[in-house]
Amino acid sequence: MRPLGPVLAFACVFTACAPAPEVFDTGLAITDVVVLDVTDGSRATDRTVVVQGDRIVAVEPSGSVELGQAVERVDGSGRVLIPGLWDMHAHLIGGADPDAPLKLLIANGVTGVREMWGVVEPGRELAAAIRAGDRVGPRLVVAGNLVDGVPTWWPGSSGVATPAAGVALVDSLADAGAAFIKVYSLLEPDVYRAIVERAAERGLPVAGHVPFSVTAREAADAGQASMAHVFALPEGCSTASEAVRATRVEWLAQRAAGTIVGNPYFDTGIYVRLLDGFDEARCEALFEHLASAGTTQVPTLSVNRSLAFADRAEYTDDPFLDYLPQAIRQGWAGLSAAKAALPDSVRDIERRFFELQVDMVRRAHAAGVPVLAGTDTPNPYVLPGFGVHRELELLLTAGLTPLAALQAATIGPARFFGAADSLGTVSTGKLADLVLLEADPLDDIRNTTRIAAVVAGGRLYDRAALDELLASVKTAMSGG
Repeated sequence: MRPLGPVLAFACVFTACAPAPEVFDTGLAITDVVVLDVTDGSRATDRTVVVQGDRIVAVEPSGSVELGQAVERVDGSGRVLIPGLWDMHAHLIGGADPDAPLKLLIANGVTGVREMWGVVEPGRELAAAIRAGDRVGPRLVVAGNLVDGVPTWWPGSSGVATPAAGVALVDSLADAGAAFIKVYSLLEPDVYRAIVERAAERGLPVAGHVPFSVTAREAADAGQASMAHVFALPEGCSTASEAVRATRVEWLAQRAAGTIVGNPYFDTGIYVRLLDGFDEARCEALFEHLASAGTTQVPTLSVNRSLAFADRAEYTDDPFLDYLPQAIRQGWAGLSAAKAALPDSVRDIERRFFELQVDMVRRAHAAGVPVLAGTDTPNPYVLPGFGVHRELELLLTAGLTPLAALQAATIGPARFFGAADSLGTVSTGKLADLVLLEADPLDDIRNTTRIAAVVAGGRLYDRAALDELLASVKTAMSGG
């Protein structure tokens, strides 16, 4: 008998023999979709993405995949698939029942959250319930209790007055399972440095506020992994920085003595001094230093803007307010009324300072400082989930491209956590946190709101399921 091998090889020249299709009998498949690579902005067309359990098991040309009848299919034709979004600064645990905000996050394609003021045990229980499918919600990375000076700014925070107490508190939070240490504004410099040093020894990153008595440069040198709200950056760019820090140190002394004067977070007198003292050379040197230290910024421009412009109809008449409890809406309405009652000159200072904050983000990004998307929800007019999309838009006003803004909510958080091997891209072997969009977000970042489906931890929420989540929250908020 004549050997068949050469004959078959010759035939393949004319028939373009291809490998046999990869067969999947179970799981979830998103078919004929465009997969957006957020690392470089490239697009792979006509792909089928297969999910089994909580992992992506295939990202292949659609013609090379064969799906069994038991596979659940989602039509991706004309659609774009991106990794799930992250909110890198949120407050969900420890207050009211987080069920509603968790649903809003998933409904908006937010499949990961860094909880900035967690209580470790409730956070662990909530994360476990989400993984088990007993609750709807995103992946959670939870801090321990907020670490502040004495007396603390917020009731319930952990206040420490000495370096030894700071070290002991870090140890207790590490032993309890905190994912990182959240520091706050009233820490004294020696206590702060002891906390950051001990956290590094325990393998925990430090994130949050730069304390009033510490500069951004000092915080970067100490090893703080991420800084929130653009705090300390305007000071570092101003010739008035030393005088402003002295003012705040005096305020801290008065507060400790029981005489509170003003508010060092939102003091228009300080704003003016910083604006008038802006120094280009100082600013350039600061951001070069932050870039060399690799210190991440989470600017939360969405909350910074809402606090400056709370009297505007875009906030007071926002239809998304229907997803909030009445008590919160009333509180925010009171803020808006107070803002509207301010003299025009005061509102003008606040808005000029917000533009300076935007400029800080622009300079940070241009210098190569990592910038991540965070919202500070549920602070005024920053709604869970919805706020992430507004943050992405604001990052564009700060000079980021649509790709860079998308990276700030996808691969950027994955890299920050050291988890780029399992999160942040649509790739085989990665965790199945995905958002299916009706249009390409690189064409218009607002397309991140045009969600056809969400996959969170391998669980599919199609458009009908997402609408049901939204409707259930709205009904609960209305008392229905």
